[in-house]
Amino acid sequence: MVPFVVPQNTTSRLKHQMFRDSLLRGYPKNMPPSPSEDPYLVSVDFFFLLHYVQSLDVTSQVLTVFGTLIFRWYDPLLVWNSSSHENPTYLQLQSSEIWTPPLLFSNNAGSPLETRNAYIYALGDGHVTMSITDLFHTQCFIDVTRYPFDQQQCNIILTALVPYSFQAFNVDSNPFTTILGKSVEWKVDNVSLDVEKLLHFHGVKEVARIIFRLSREYTFYLLTVITPVSLLSLMNACAFLLPAESGEKISYLISILVTYAVFLNFIIEVLPKSGIQSRLSIYLILVFCQSCAAILTTLGLLNMYHEADDKNLSITGLTPAGTTSTRDGGSRLEIQGSNGAKVSSTESDDNKTKVPKTRGKKWIRSLERKLFLVFLAFALLSLITLFV
Repeated sequence: MVPFVVPQNTTSRLKHQMFRDSLLRGYPKNMPPSPSEDPYLVSVDFFFLLHYVQSLDVTSQVLTVFGTLIFRWYDPLLVWNSSSHENPTYLQLQSSEIWTPPLLFSNNAGSPLETRNAYIYALGDGHVTMSITDLFHTQCFIDVTRYPFDQQQCNIILTALVPYSFQAFNVDSNPFTTILGKSVEWKVDNVSLDVEKLLHFHGVKEVARIIFRLSREYTFYLLTVITPVSLLSLMNACAFLLPAESGEKISYLISILVTYAVFLNFIIEVLPKSGIQSRLSIYLILVFCQSCAAILTTLGLLNMYHEADDKNLSITGLTPAGTTSTRDGGSRLEIQGSNGAKVSSTESDDNKTKVPKTRGKKWIRSLERKLFLVFLAFALLSLITLFV
């Protein structure tokens, strides 16, 4: 079954087209709607509605935002009686049919700003509105000193050419922020508009700036980068709590260093590749230096520990000669002196002043506890540098 289609009112469409042709007949589209004696009389109001921030590439330093740029001006040649039923209330126009303000995107990092696909409509009172919805790529010089807890300010700079000037109007409420949501990595703190006057230089009188103040969402970096590295830093200090007799100190520290090196290969992809060193990069270097210092310090302590054993043996001058059975069924350790005479363990115990105990080992253990506190404090102080 073929549905019945009601034809449109072709008469009203023809009247609309005839009115449009008569209005634009002889329109000087290459001339601004201002007197020749004052070329700067045309005042162009502009607004900006931010939809969302797509990305801010730290490596290339390019900000990509999706938004709508709105311009509005007065054209006395586009005035008609819109209250009459015979005339339309508004006209949708093309940029090739009327005069539009020439736009120069000064810090553009992508394709040039085109007005061919702009939505232009004129009201009967002479006000013309042009809106451009697109992805805007702009150059943004990023300061990564406090990365990943940094805040950035990026601008879209529009240059006003002869013969018009800008008037900025900040938008109090943006409905797109609640509809489209927010960016994944960046939080938009503020979007403001500003017009800066310049010296008249080759037709350039002033520039308009759309200022974005952004804050980085640092939760991802806190969980995947800072927390694992800080735990590795604390594990370096815990190496001094291991007893030297276990023989696991060096292998323990080497394992941490290898883990840190492997982990660094993954997190280097998220670090900003900039000539300005961020505090996170400095923190990673400090943790790496701490790991190397822990290995070198442990090597020195182990050498001192084993030297203490050798000194104890050389000072006593006694070597174990064997064990003998006692009458009560027990055993007795016999120690051979330096002169070849055998001395029982009971006799050596009576002469404690001649066989010094492990005073060097006790001193080394005390030093290890102090080094644990030193490396623990160094790990905490290194972490504080990220938040100061």
